[in-house]
Amino acid sequence: MTEKHLQLIFIVFIAFTVLQLLYTVFVQMRFIFRVKKEKKRDLPLRSEPVSVVIAARNEESNLRENLPAILSQNHPNYEVVVVNDRSNDDTALVLREFDRQVDHLKVCKIEDDKKGEWGKKYALTIGLKAAKNDRVVLTDADCKPASDLWLQRMSLGLTEKEIVLGVSPLLSNGGFWGRFMEVDALKIAFQYITLAMCGMPYMGVGRNIAYRKGLFFSKKGFSKHMHLSSGDDDLFVNEAANANNTAVVTHPDGFTFSKTARNLNQFINQKRRHVSTSPHYRINTKLTLLSLSFSQYIVFGLFVVLLITETHIQLALSLFFVRYLTEQVQWIACCSVIKMKKLAPYKIIYDMISPFVYGYIGAIELKNRSTAWKRRM
Repeated sequence: MTEKHLQLIFIVFIAFTVLQLLYTVFVQMRFIFRVKKEKKRDLPLRSEPVSVVIAARNEESNLRENLPAILSQNHPNYEVVVVNDRSNDDTALVLREFDRQVDHLKVCKIEDDKKGEWGKKYALTIGLKAAKNDRVVLTDADCKPASDLWLQRMSLGLTEKEIVLGVSPLLSNGGFWGRFMEVDALKIAFQYITLAMCGMPYMGVGRNIAYRKGLFFSKKGFSKHMHLSSGDDDLFVNEAANANNTAVVTHPDGFTFSKTARNLNQFINQKRRHVSTSPHYRINTKLTLLSLSFSQYIVFGLFVVLLITETHIQLALSLFFVRYLTEQVQWIACCSVIKMKKLAPYKIIYDMISPFVYGYIGAIELKNRSTAWKRRM
């Protein structure tokens, strides 16, 4: 490489490093200030009617564990709609037991007619049709609210907005991959929440999301992507959300918690399903996410080149260190403000391992798409 090429590489390195610093400071840091703001603000207890919708398939144990917390929310006027989606365990029995104990549980059942595999989107659509209220909060059977104010927190945003994006951290029993998955889920949450705060909502998670029933059906629900197994959360939000109709909830009382995948293979399969929805995102979302992702690799790659060629080593090291230190400070501060300090040290390990994990997932998807294309030839 000539001296001119190395100088160009150095300039590009500086540009991308500065852009990442600006993103961390002016976008990601917003999460911290938003949480503090929500904690200071008194929560007005609302009485507007709300429906909670849950799709459940073979969720006997999860319903026993989590449904009591959902049925005992501090809200004067709400119902819980659970759709029993062709379960072949004791889900129906568990729901009957709860139905005898409370008046605000509504159970819908999808019979197994053996004619097709409609999936979660169909079950959620049935639940939304059965919901009697326009304000709807959705979660999964394997999720537990962080507090009895969860429903108040999530439904409050629907007073003025049509979509509310919540946070749903994952919990593991410890172990290397368990912590990796916890960090991954929280990192994704910080990203979609802060981008939504900047007027660029692009996804949510079905474990904790709310929207107006009227909006859902005005957009024809999941009809555009009903054929995909994933996308009940991110693709609908990507289609329907905008800067004016979307709110976020960052107060820890408004979180739901779910367990991580049992092992790395299950995690990879989950991520593959999620990756399969990304081609259906809006073009501006694709460009934003690609820029955020590839800029990380570009900075690291150029940093290695500068070190090998001994080009402006001191300045390159300083910039790289400041960038990484800023990201770590932001991560630690975010974890601390939502009382999840235990995850703070694992970000460094995650940063080293995640490129290989996601690279592997990407390679599998490219191979599968190539195979599918050849079959159509």
